[in-house]
Amino acid sequence: MAVLADTHLHSGHSHDAETSLELVCEEAIAKGLKVICTTEHLFLDPRDVGYGYFDVPKYFQAVNRCQDIYKDRLKVLSGVEFSEPQLFVERFKKVQTEPFDMITGALHWLEQGFFGEPSVLDKSDNKALLEQYYKQMYEMVSYGGFDTLAHIDLIKRYVKVDETRVTDSMKKVIQCLVDQNIALELNTSTIRKDGLQTAAAYAMVDTYLELGGTRLTVGSDAHNLEDIGADFDNIPVKYEPYIGYFEKRQFANLK
Repeated sequence: MAVLADTHLHSGHSHDAETSLELVCEEAIAKGLKVICTTEHLFLDPRDVGYGYFDVPKYFQAVNRCQDIYKDRLKVLSGVEFSEPQLFVERFKKVQTEPFDMITGALHWLEQGFFGEPSVLDKSDNKALLEQYYKQMYEMVSYGGFDTLAHIDLIKRYVKVDETRVTDSMKKVIQCLVDQNIALELNTSTIRKDGLQTAAAYAMVDTYLELGGTRLTVGSDAHNLEDIGADFDNIPVKYEPYIGYFEKRQFANLK
């Protein structure tokens, strides 16, 4: 399926990427994309190497510059990937007042550490870790205030799961997404990096739609030029009517 909007990617305004926003735009145009939204990392957990890195004013300067340069060839939108917003309420409230087109909520850290760290995985029973992960995910979605939920089942990169199965704890999170009118992301990084389905897995996407969800976003989670728009042709055509992007915090379908 040809998806023409990549709404989860990173430029040098994230700590773990180095490419300028201008080069990101050039690559997106070369690949035939019509819309991009860079969702730069905002980590407030001091254990994260990206803690304190994101310079918001500098980022908006770059976005404004690129919007002017590429206005006739590419819709350039601004975004932020805010980790664990329910734990950093005051900073999240400030982000909500800033002119981001899209705020993405994401879970990376549990109480004992990043859920993919060997020290966390080695000390945890997989079933218990999955329950903890989705419990914190539910708390984050219940708090809400963001537009789309990034890579809901990213933990499958580190813990083996059955992608065709939607557990009760997963379904509880998905129902909350629907109730909060939050979009669900299909993140293609798990295709190219892990040989898995998108995150969310298709069974989770189907459940979201069955429960009344109507908004899907698609992102490559690219941290380099090569991965921009990668594996979008793996997205099932049946999801096309629900896919879109956020501009000024308002959802717009691609078609």
